[in-house]
Amino acid sequence: MPAMVTLVDEVVFVPVAGILQADALQLLAGVCRLSNQQAMSLAMEDVWAQLLVADFGAGALDMPESVAAMEDCRKHGTHRAAHRAISELRKRFSFTVVVVPGDICDVPRKHFVEAIVCPSVPNCGPYGPCARAVHRMAGPELWKHLQTELLPTIGGSLDVGQAIMAPPFDFQGIRAIVHVVGPTLATPNRRDRLRDAYCSALRALRDAPDESFSHAAIASISTGGNGIAPQEAAPIAMAALRDAVRFGGLEKLYVVAWDEYTRSVFEDAKQTVLRSFSEDPAILNNADDIHALFW
Repeated sequence: MPAMVTLVDEVVFVPVAGILQADALQLLAGVCRLSNQQAMSLAMEDVWAQLLVADFGAGALDMPESVAAMEDCRKHGTHRAAHRAISELRKRFSFTVVVVPGDICDVPRKHFVEAIVCPSVPNCGPYGPCARAVHRMAGPELWKHLQTELLPTIGGSLDVGQAIMAPPFDFQGIRAIVHVVGPTLATPNRRDRLRDAYCSALRALRDAPDESFSHAAIASISTGGNGIAPQEAAPIAMAALRDAVRFGGLEKLYVVAWDEYTRSVFEDAKQTVLRSFSEDPAILNNADDIHALFW
């Protein structure tokens, strides 16, 4: 870098130092300093551009946050500003998304949350361990409200990937329950539908008519009775959660895994996002790849 900075001095200024008059030398020295500054600026821009890709992945240059930061800071090092913007996003994601093991119904007793997200069946009934526990905590008014007030307005049931928000009724410590339908192994395009499910649930929290919810807990969708392996589901979930953090509004989101093994898989997926923030984590291609992990 020093050789690059002094290149103009060595090539231009030194050879003519003994020829030009003092006033001309002063003018030339000023030009050399300006050229050196420009050379340094261009060199540093190239360094920051390389760091942006190295630290956040190949798509970092095209992220809207990078583009906006570069537009705002054209006079002060655009790629450095983009690096700072994505670094702040990554830090926020790391702090906001926390993977915990256990029962989602226990989370409000251990952490401050305003809402929970419950994986559901299309009629939002008490089917499956998580939904049964949530309905038990909320009481019979939840089922009645879903069947008579909420579901009739959308055709009587939820589609795969769709979410709906209900009051908590007798469920203490929260202000809302989001029901979301995840795909099964037999669902066409199940990976897209799983991402839709996470996005719909988080959008319901963010765009609630009366108020938004910045602290929530969400159970790992489709990794129980729906049969999707955590290794397939976790990268999809973390990519969706990263985007939700980017859109703003979330301050803390607890991802609740039923057991320690599932928690570790989701935590690994989170770390993968942190290592390459602009790219979605790789997903295992088929059941044979998943089976190979266990044998």
